[in-house]
Amino acid sequence: MPEFNFSSSVFGMHCANCVVSLEKAISQVPGVQKASVNLHAKKVVVSGSFSIASVKQVILDKGYSFEPPKEDQAKELWIVWFLAILVFFVKDQAGIFVLLVCALAGDLAKKLTHEGLLSLRKKDYKMETLIFIGVWGAALHHIVSLLYGNHGMGKEGVILLAIYLTGQNLESRLKDKADIAIKDLLNLLPDEVALIKNGKNIKTKLKDVKIGDSILVLPGQSIPLDGIVTEGKSEINESLITGESEPVLKVVDDGVIGGTLNISGRILVKVNASGDKGYLSKLVEMVENASAANIPVQGLVDRIVAIFVPIVLWAAGLAGVFWLTVPERMIKINQFLISKLAIDMEPLSWFMVVLAVLVVSCPCPLGIATPLALFIGAGRGAKIGLIIRDGKGLEDLKSCKVLILDKTGTLTTGNPTVQAIFPSEGFTEEDVLQHAASAEEGSEHPIAKAILKNSKSRKIKWKKLENYKYQFGSGVEGLDENGNKVMAGSIAWALSETINIPNEVSSDSTIVAVSVGGKPIGLIALNDEIRNNAFQTISKIEKMKIKIIIASGDREESVKAVANKLSIKKYFYAQKPEDKLALVGKYQKENNHVVFAGDGVNDAPALAAATVGIAMGDGSDLAKQNGELVLPKGNLLNIYKAIVLSQKTFSIVGQNLFWAAIYNVVAIPLAFFGVLHPIVAQSAMVISDLIVILNSLRLQKIKI
Repeated sequence: MPEFNFSSSVFGMHCANCVVSLEKAISQVPGVQKASVNLHAKKVVVSGSFSIASVKQVILDKGYSFEPPKEDQAKELWIVWFLAILVFFVKDQAGIFVLLVCALAGDLAKKLTHEGLLSLRKKDYKMETLIFIGVWGAALHHIVSLLYGNHGMGKEGVILLAIYLTGQNLESRLKDKADIAIKDLLNLLPDEVALIKNGKNIKTKLKDVKIGDSILVLPGQSIPLDGIVTEGKSEINESLITGESEPVLKVVDDGVIGGTLNISGRILVKVNASGDKGYLSKLVEMVENASAANIPVQGLVDRIVAIFVPIVLWAAGLAGVFWLTVPERMIKINQFLISKLAIDMEPLSWFMVVLAVLVVSCPCPLGIATPLALFIGAGRGAKIGLIIRDGKGLEDLKSCKVLILDKTGTLTTGNPTVQAIFPSEGFTEEDVLQHAASAEEGSEHPIAKAILKNSKSRKIKWKKLENYKYQFGSGVEGLDENGNKVMAGSIAWALSETINIPNEVSSDSTIVAVSVGGKPIGLIALNDEIRNNAFQTISKIEKMKIKIIIASGDREESVKAVANKLSIKKYFYAQKPEDKLALVGKYQKENNHVVFAGDGVNDAPALAAATVGIAMGDGSDLAKQNGELVLPKGNLLNIYKAIVLSQKTFSIVGQNLFWAAIYNVVAIPLAFFGVLHPIVAQSAMVISDLIVILNSLRLQKIKI
């Protein structure tokens, strides 16, 4: 069976234990190579050659579903709180028990009971296990107390349930706010489109549009789907993919992206990608995947979370044993702590202490500390025009010490133009351009595109070459109808003899040498403008104490000219792919985190080898596949913004982990020694969880 990916929305997960447990269970299905569960995106992605039915059954057996819950949580929450308030006014123990039974009869409480029993039966412990034992422990304690005529814990049980359900509701609402970047992106697409069929304008649901359909987009409307302009022209706001609001003119044969805004003109667009295959869908998927990345710190946290609940259960059991067998010593420690903390309270019963230990402990803040911040950070990146394909890359970026930049298409616009052609004696400009274009026809390099564009404008017909070869970092070659080798590329590669470069060629020009049968027939000089924000970007990054280096395959004079203009002191020229790869390795051996930014096929090995690879979005597909981060439309300033976003995101991660660790280290011992009443303990657990979520949400507002 061939390998494939299966992804699905999964509902009912609440905490980090759910993620760890479900990933482990799915990984045990035969044929599964990798299972990734995203708590915040409510999504499961499975890779390998396996039975989808088996994976789905594992998910269902764990108590999760593929459909969102339909119960009215807000209404039930109000009812539980009404019962929790009422319990304070009921003095009769039997009456309190009736209120507790009513509270436990609700759908949300039943769900907690089901998940708690399931986790105990399968020994798959999670947060719900602790709350279930706590609430039902209080209920059973109350029943026993009724039989003996004593005061029971029913009141505490109702209040614990109300606080827990409130915490779940608040967490759900706040986590929905974490999805705001994703929702903003998806809301860019209209529900209906104007489909043009047989000359008629037909209103059609977006989901019913097929590849090849033509749609009409008027000024002020969002472009519904990716496609090609077939009629008209207009300025398009592409801030969705660049982070910049400056409009871009689109004419016939230009590509447009679903979700971008048509500003000025009426255009007809031929759809070339369905909604789930378009740029916007891929962007959303990459944001979700970035937060599910297996970064080192999360691996450690997951291992801690996996053993957290069993440890808490043991701690609660030990607390009960100690408070039953040596109550005098425990009360002595309790009184010492109370006096030090200036708390006025009576000693708790052994059962209340056990209850407090159970409900104060929560692995959630620890488990969501990293992925939630990553999820929000990746979404924030998408909004400023930065695609984070791998959360590990975002983590490593914060420690960047060396930034290596390609020249053409990275520091420059990647849209060079032919400035001049210098034919050798006996040849014309048309001869040189014809042979160069014939050789470059199959290349995606920006220089090749410029030569082809120029030859088209001159209406020059290309020759059909055989045995076409692309030499990485050097040029292209092929055989003409006479068996002569036609070569176009660097002077050192394409020419077997030295040649003088004309004085008219500016120092920053890129030179393409053209030869036929080993004889030079001419040179082509091309110019590529430095990106508008290159100066600003270099200045900002240098202030971060990051070493900046240019590594280009171009000639020395051209690379030097760009380096001087941008005040970059270190540069390397005539760099082949293996040279760029070696350069990355050289700086990595010096214990540096090396970031490489490039756009071409030549850059792919260096992008893959670098600590973090940043691919320019208007570059080659191979470059984008090897980059952990992608800058759509090559907005260079987003390299600086990516570094800042990395630093801010993992600062938040550090704060979250510190708080989660400190909370449990302090709260569990206080509960163990009877300093925390169960109701206070449950409230503290909810507040701890909310603090991590609220702290992560700050990423949506932090200035980048």
